[in-house]
Amino acid sequence: MAAERTPMDAPRPIPEDWLSLREGADARARAGTRESVRALVARHRPDVVVDVGTGTGAGSRWSAPLLDGDEQWVLIDHDPALLRTAASGLRAAGARGGITEELADLSCLSRVLDEHRRGDASVLVITSALLDLLTEPQLTGLLDDVASYGVPLVAALTVTGGWRIDPDDPEDDLVRRAFDGHQRRGDRLGPQAADRARALAEARGLPVRALPTPWLLDSTAGARDSSLIRRLLTDRVEAAAEELDHVGDRDGAEQAQRWLARRLDRLAGDGLSLRIDHVDLLIGGACGT
Repeated sequence: MAAERTPMDAPRPIPEDWLSLREGADARARAGTRESVRALVARHRPDVVVDVGTGTGAGSRWSAPLLDGDEQWVLIDHDPALLRTAASGLRAAGARGGITEELADLSCLSRVLDEHRRGDASVLVITSALLDLLTEPQLTGLLDDVASYGVPLVAALTVTGGWRIDPDDPEDDLVRRAFDGHQRRGDRLGPQAADRARALAEARGLPVRALPTPWLLDSTAGARDSSLIRRLLTDRVEAAAEELDHVGDRDGAEQAQRWLARRLDRLAGDGLSLRIDHVDLLIGGACGT
């Protein structure tokens, strides 16, 4: 039913502490999308919810209060520890239906949909912070499955490449460009994912709604934002420096490290605010209201 897929690279484990650290920012960013997702769910009334790239299950837990509670869940991830965490958290969030853990990647989605749609179940597919990690063939396969089986997709928190730190710094663009280059390694879509998803969905006759879900972080607002900003800056510079080294720009890699030192000094002093742009895509299923 789906287009031929390019096998994923061996997936890098995503640290559970990072997923937990970002959950509060994710929830705040998605506050404005809740009613649109609720309308989509109410119209579609899913019997089964499939969470692709489940992680710790934050997306499932966010969605659970919008549902009836007796839906079956299928959690798909390549990390067995994360699957266990997600399943127990989903149960604690009030899910009463069966929970199936699929230790697999995106390539199993067609089989999962076929199993449930063959029995005429209504299915909702959700993802969170996944699309930018996909290659074009993988994204094409995902949207082929959505179109072929006639199921709606809620793809939350796809990064779009926009980010701004206040106050600004002369090397912001250097770090931004290098980080985006790192995100596109292995033919992954990175910050182009949301635009490509929209174009590919519309080419298949699927309606699309794009709802902005930016992270708005301020280190003066509390320790949790400060911890997340510190982790974001450190991880981004690690990726940016790796990319600059990869292309032979050792001076640039050193500049990125100096940029990080300045940013961390500012974070510890007067503080920083940070905006990172994301988008929620509601695809198919009339997209809510």
